[in-house]
Amino acid sequence: MKNFNTKLLLILIFLVCIILMSCQNPITADLNKEFDLKINHEVLIKSENLKIKFLSISEESRCPADVVCFWEGNAGVVLKVQKDSASVTDTLNTFPQFQTLITFLQYKITLKKLVPYPVSTQPIDTLKYKATLLVTKEVDGRGIELASSSL
Repeated sequence: MKNFNTKLLLILIFLVCIILMSCQNPITADLNKEFDLKINHEVLIKSENLKIKFLSISEESRCPADVVCFWEGNAGVVLKVQKDSASVTDTLNTFPQFQTLITFLQYKITLKKLVPYPVSTQPIDTLKYKATLLVTKEVDGRGIELASSSL
């Protein structure tokens, strides 16, 4: 019976540790300052109660750094942006002629960089992706915040 109780206690301790590790504090960032966001992570722009989650990579066709290509390629970063009950899921791209900016309410979310950059001999582990983003808030010419528009 004692051996059973010890095993049960160890299992309970293990489960509590797993639960505590999954309850991470949210990552926070500031308006008008670039920040890095890893795939499957969420950031909170605390002053705005704006959440951004890096959901996935929709495309990875960037030309590997060790190859000469006729086109630079593109990578697509899928983000979910949420403020209160409003939300949007959209894709930002590394290729500048494609969409590199999400406009959501009065906010602009811009993809500045995506790492790691591909190398032909090394597949990228999806969990290693990290997007550098910038969030700005639209204001009128007098510096007054624009009212939120409905989606």
